[in-house]
Amino acid sequence: MVKSRGGGKYKIPTISISPLAFVFAAILFVDGTVYALITFAAAAVHELGHLAAALVTRTPISRVTLLPLGAVITLGEPCPYSADIIVKLAGGGANLLSAGVCAAARRVFALSGAADIAAVYFIVCSIALAAINLLPVRTLDGGEALYSLLCLWKDPHFAERVMRVISLCALFPLWVVAGFTLFYTGGNFTLMLLCGWLFFAAVLQSG
Repeated sequence: MVKSRGGGKYKIPTISISPLAFVFAAILFVDGTVYALITFAAAAVHELGHLAAALVTRTPISRVTLLPLGAVITLGEPCPYSADIIVKLAGGGANLLSAGVCAAARRVFALSGAADIAAVYFIVCSIALAAINLLPVRTLDGGEALYSLLCLWKDPHFAERVMRVISLCALFPLWVVAGFTLFYTGGNFTLMLLCGWLFFAAVLQSG
């Protein structure tokens, strides 16, 4: 995940670690399964995509905060909106690229058994991570990239107003799916919690 346009000049970014990251590391250690590591690998590929794009576009990074599944990368100034868009879309692009490479490897090497299951799980995780982050919702990469694109066309205040409407419209079908899933399964609050977090984050950021 990339945070919009922070302050600061070209310098070595400040790196901090969320306490939740240590909790997740402990869970990985206790869990002992390969699936948690694969999920972490997909998240790492996502963040490396952002970092690689920032290096290629020479976009300064002021801060990197490590989270349980990924990181928040705060871009510094100067950061043209055009470069901002590239950096923010690069994470999802890296996930889709890695999923494609993994799918090709399955065919070339004719994977089977546990290796094939792990490969499929990585592909699913990568596509899901890309799909969620590329949603046009503020605080997510897709929404932040769309905001920067609107800023190239109009002023930031106009972009904020438009993104608030788009974010809420994009979240509505997710609410429907979350409610449908919760009603028919009697559990699985994950999607509902995700929708709630995205809703309040989008409202707060756009407010």
